[in-house]
Amino acid sequence: MTSMKIISNDTADTSDGWRNNVLFVPLEILVPGSKPLMTTTPATGRQSTSIPLLHTNTPLSFWGGVDPETSQIVDTSHPLSAAKNLSGLNSSTIKDTILCLPSGRGSCTASQALLQLILNDNAPNAIVLKETDSILCVGAIVAREVFQDEVLGKVELNDGTIKPPNGKAPLIAKVLDRDDRDWAWMPPSLSKKNLHCAMDSSSLFSAIGSSGFNHSSIILLPQKGEDDTLARMAILVAASDEHYLQIGLNEIYSTNMSPGSPISFPAVVDKNELQLTPEETYLLNGTTTKLSSLEVQEISKKCTPVHKLAMRIICQIAKIENATRLQEVTKAHIDGCTYVGEGGRRFVRRLVELSGVDDKHSDSCESFNDGSRIEPINSILAVPTTLNSISTDICNWETLGIPAKTSHPARDVAQQYMKLGCRGDSLTCAPYLVDDFSPTEFGEHLVWGESNAVVYANSVLGARTNKTADYMDICAALIGKVPFTGVYVDKERLPQVVLDGRELFQECATLVLYSKTIVACCECYYFNICHVGNLLKCAIHGVGVTNTYHVFTKLSGGKVPLILLGLEEHDGIEHWKYPILDDLKSFSAAFGTTASAPLFHIAGITPEAREHANVETMIQSIGSDERNWRKIDLEDLRRGYEALNLNCGEDNADTQKSLLEDDKEPIKLVALGNPHLSLSECRELNSLVSSGLKKHNNSRVIATLGRRVRSEADRLGYISALEKFGVEFVSDTCWCMLLDPPIIPLSKTDKILTNSAKYAMWFANITLTTDNFAVLKHYGPGLTERKYRFGGLRECIDVAVLGYRRKTYSCMPIWLKRTYTTLSFVI
Repeated sequence: MTSMKIISNDTADTSDGWRNNVLFVPLEILVPGSKPLMTTTPATGRQSTSIPLLHTNTPLSFWGGVDPETSQIVDTSHPLSAAKNLSGLNSSTIKDTILCLPSGRGSCTASQALLQLILNDNAPNAIVLKETDSILCVGAIVAREVFQDEVLGKVELNDGTIKPPNGKAPLIAKVLDRDDRDWAWMPPSLSKKNLHCAMDSSSLFSAIGSSGFNHSSIILLPQKGEDDTLARMAILVAASDEHYLQIGLNEIYSTNMSPGSPISFPAVVDKNELQLTPEETYLLNGTTTKLSSLEVQEISKKCTPVHKLAMRIICQIAKIENATRLQEVTKAHIDGCTYVGEGGRRFVRRLVELSGVDDKHSDSCESFNDGSRIEPINSILAVPTTLNSISTDICNWETLGIPAKTSHPARDVAQQYMKLGCRGDSLTCAPYLVDDFSPTEFGEHLVWGESNAVVYANSVLGARTNKTADYMDICAALIGKVPFTGVYVDKERLPQVVLDGRELFQECATLVLYSKTIVACCECYYFNICHVGNLLKCAIHGVGVTNTYHVFTKLSGGKVPLILLGLEEHDGIEHWKYPILDDLKSFSAAFGTTASAPLFHIAGITPEAREHANVETMIQSIGSDERNWRKIDLEDLRRGYEALNLNCGEDNADTQKSLLEDDKEPIKLVALGNPHLSLSECRELNSLVSSGLKKHNNSRVIATLGRRVRSEADRLGYISALEKFGVEFVSDTCWCMLLDPPIIPLSKTDKILTNSAKYAMWFANITLTTDNFAVLKHYGPGLTERKYRFGGLRECIDVAVLGYRRKTYSCMPIWLKRTYTTLSFVI
């Protein structure tokens, strides 16, 4: 391959202006695109760097952070929400830009959100990542594979000139690290300019946004080898002014490609060879080598067009994740069944169409309305598969005020997944609460979506599953296999960072054991003498809410943590040894929201860190580097408490002053069940209202829970007792999708009290000063734009009875305010 010819203004090659105003960044293409990567200057006929470049060092949540109907960044706290488009107007749109960001953030539903952006023709022209983000890649792959005629566009011929396609699918690429590739493939003319081959990917990525670059293009490079037209590498050209770089139509490539063909969008080329079994190879491309005729006949029975589609998608993801083989799984949990837009609905309808099961399975939804148990009929799925919460309550959507325009398509999406063979009696974000749905063996391989369920399965049950992107989950369920990467691999499950709370735990434990007076004022912060899990919530939520953004994103980069609490020192007190599962459920949900890692270890508690010898091995593997050790102290807990109770940028001093003046803070809604309530939580709630209490007329209490748990709680009399108190129960959906009135309070100044740290979550960028912090809203605060408060189940019931929050709960507990050194302080 000959070198690429760069054309610039006459003085650019010799002046400092070239180096100051143009940057070349090497890229590896993860998913090819079909949108223009350069635009033509009419006067010269040359390609120029006039596509707007948006750069941020802050991950972006595509679900909940970007409006797929407008391409606007609706998370107003994100730095790009104030970006300017090419026209200079104040805009936060990502459409028709080259978007550079470290990665996506948060939910597995980001793949759904990106697909909807693509189908609406609102996607960026290219997404350049610092880190491989397979969840975003899945959205683009599904667009290409399932909606190819709609999103890829076509190359048009005009007097022999090939015009680049004008489709809807963005190219997705990753900034290459200096150790990723042999740099010999780079064109010499570029490597001598501002390519900075010696820089690592982090430095290169930071450089993109450091010099005011606002124009960009991406040049695709032919892959060395037998077929020069296969592009795997590319170069991002960023310029501060388009005057500094123009690329002639006939000077981009000098290869076997046709002259005047500057852009091509070929299939992905393998980075490492993916080793497939003969059966997998046959499913992928129909090759029968190494298979007998009898084996081919048997495999063909399961080899429908939908299975072939699923295999193509899974193999593309495997190549992106650098997997060398596929791994069999035993169970699946589908997160992609939520209704984000018509894209997801069209996707599952296409799967049903390709499967040929539509008529055959028409009766499988017969009992859908009454919520009875529904077993799959002639499932075409390879493994037992459950469904996550959907976007409506199937039976009570009208009573709850969920609009028909949302409820009807949401119901249809669930029905389509059931036709494929998913269980209609699941519809829960906590499948681990039901024995039928949960893994039964330590080390069992699953394919689960829904972040809290993934973290719980890995950490508490000792199963193995990555955070599975929406759409990838059902593809894996169809073929029963996933890429063998991430925490399926032994070494990837080892911790790389320590959160050391031993001194804090010992101090708090001693205080609790010897000073009963402390209990009354701190129960609201999940702290009592009955369970170590409540202390875990106290000690870990503090770092897991506010500081997790700092500890995991800033310090550990999303690495798997080992949490040390010194529990081996409390062997004589059995109930200190093991927390109840509800405590770990709550922590898994909060952890899954803030950290990118799908797994945590707590020494002495979680199965892979329960034995002392295993903990010692983990600590040795982490080493003594202080950058990998973080001590949890009272200040972390204080920040955590403030983060959960003074959110969305509220002023701490003003709020506390108001509370001191009237001692009452009205609470309009008490929101329970995020994740879904367990049977033991229903039992605890029932005991709290058993004395004949009634909720206040000014407050609503709404709880979400799965069908199977609700059925058992109803059998035991919990549901009727709680309904008598005033609790309204919602099934099938959850708080992450109940975003509007009448369920959510009408006024944005109304307060919502919840027992879910995940739901109350918001982040403060604590790398800035306390007087100038950036609020990064997420989940409840971000999705509903309401004010949230956080408390335990007991407090939630107390507040529901009063209709307001008492000063004792609204202000930080005294034990948390004070710095204490003795056991004899008085509350």
